Amino acid sequence: MDEPTPSQFRAGVMAFRQRESRDAMYRVATFLVKHFWGQARELADGIGVLLLTWNQAHYRYGPPDFERFERLLIAEAATLQSLRDRHISTFLTADIQTTEALFSSRLRRSRSRKERAKGVRAP
Repeated sequence: MDEPTPSQFRAGVMAFRQRESRDAMYRVATFLVKHFWGQARELADGIGVLLLTWNQAHYRYGPPDFERFERLLIAEAATLQSLRDRHISTFLTADIQTTEALFSSRLRRSRSRKERAKGVRAP
């Protein structure tokens, strides 16, 4: 898949805003992340707002394990900060492995206790 042009990207953002009814929760979660950046426990809660809203069908069986997720945020603080300090337009092919590892680790660490016991992966 080719990279979208800036005008295609803007068109996609506008289409999302018109169709996505949960955008309010994204704005709240974004505010919480900005406000609590550097405070792992509160940051995990802020991201949890987004997870619980967008994945409500999955998490009805049990909430994410916020303590494990908090430990991930602490362990990966330097990597997350380095990515946060950059603009998305600077994302390179070389960054794919780093971001895939972060997402994979996030999936493992935010599973509920029930999911871990059953071997279920988070969505």
